[in-house]
Amino acid sequence: FPRGDSYSITTLNLKEIVTQILSLLPDLSLVTEDHLQKLRTHLKESAVAKPWLIHFFDQTNSEKDLDLRKLPSMLTDYNVGRFDCSSSPNVCNDLYIFKKPAFILFKRNGHHEFYYGRQTSNDIAGFVRDNAFSPLRTLTPSDFPSVKTDLKPFIIDFFSPFCPPCMHLLPEFRKASKRVNDQVNFGTVDCTVHQQLCQQSGINSYPTTIMYNQSTQHYFHGQHQEQSIINFIDDILHPTVITLDNDLYIKLIENKNLTDMWLVDFFMPWCYPCQQLSGEWRTLSKFLKGIANVAQVDCTIQTELCQRQGVQSYPTIRLYPPNMDGKNFVLYNNGWRDANSLRTWVFQYLPSKVIELDEKNFSTNVLRDSKPWVIDFYAPWCGHCHQFSPIFESIARSFEEKVNFGKINCDSHQSVCQRASIRAYPTLKYYKGSPDSKRQDFPGNEIANLDTNFIINFVNIQLQQNQQQQTSNVHHTTEL
Repeated sequence: FPRGDSYSITTLNLKEIVTQILSLLPDLSLVTEDHLQKLRTHLKESAVAKPWLIHFFDQTNSEKDLDLRKLPSMLTDYNVGRFDCSSSPNVCNDLYIFKKPAFILFKRNGHHEFYYGRQTSNDIAGFVRDNAFSPLRTLTPSDFPSVKTDLKPFIIDFFSPFCPPCMHLLPEFRKASKRVNDQVNFGTVDCTVHQQLCQQSGINSYPTTIMYNQSTQHYFHGQHQEQSIINFIDDILHPTVITLDNDLYIKLIENKNLTDMWLVDFFMPWCYPCQQLSGEWRTLSKFLKGIANVAQVDCTIQTELCQRQGVQSYPTIRLYPPNMDGKNFVLYNNGWRDANSLRTWVFQYLPSKVIELDEKNFSTNVLRDSKPWVIDFYAPWCGHCHQFSPIFESIARSFEEKVNFGKINCDSHQSVCQRASIRAYPTLKYYKGSPDSKRQDFPGNEIANLDTNFIINFVNIQLQQNQQQQTSNVHHTTEL
């Protein structure tokens, strides 16, 4: 209301006070059909245009509409308006708006995204601020089939707004779209609106997330988390799992080098346990990079190969060990098909880089050695110790000859563990080495975190400090 004027509050009820105050705010500006067309064109052509949030309605709801009047002041960096679908029903039908009110965020490049959530000004404003410049967009039948065959990969989330897991995945999907940048296109399809499109795409459950990479479909079966989606995309763009056909199988497996180790997953795409394994299999291939080769065979395509190999159930996991020909393999029969369990199984068929220690050689080989050691103090009954064992093996392999890695059973060698002040399992200790063969202290230097990157960084820092100290000592001796 005009400056200098006043307004009397006629109630002491908090809710009624808020209603009276909001009623003084101007309503959202009304967008006409012509204006809507122009603003969409401007957003498509301009790299600096402000995104638009449009509230589509066909009848007023005084209480809810009053709350929406706060949006322009909450979204000062964006344009906000409303569109009356009853005056231009064809526009709303073309946007597939069949339930009102609806909120659409129109973005640059001509894309738009529907808002799914509580229809409060705070929630809507948060959605706009978080997603106005994200590459995620709503897809319609007109976008197909080009999105499936485009040279640039396209990942699509087929969902229903009434499905709780879908609503949990959607914000994680949005976050992933902002982190992947321009490598992949991101889109969503509301299967309650586009039922025929979802049926044609083979969607039988929600959410179903598919990445189309030059017509090849890759189904996402990981956790509904941002990082899992990013890892999935990275695995598809930079595959570490080798896909075998009949000729490659003969060349790489049947005629493999004796020193090579191969792991092969025989699978069917429709098999649910196979789908669950796929992400773990890709993770395993990263774990074993430089150690073993990881491959897969799609038995729906390579039917003759799978029959010749006698594969009768899916997934079938085979390990072809080193120092054996390609006709000899070991089947994986453990019920756990996670990457860590598989890695533990694989290391059983490789020479270990971790030395098993006892009381005698701990004192002579570790405490008096000039070379650094990392020791895993463990107990055979400790579940965490078994889970950590393959991780420790992988870390040992990453350092090759720079550092020695060992482990000691604290049930069998209690006196060593007591003198090393071990109170929990597993415990890692770093011994920097003794250049003059004097015995180092038993407690050593504890590595406080069992995260792989933390351990590697810790050891590298210690090696760097040792190197600097040796250089300093040489320099000091030269001056003397």
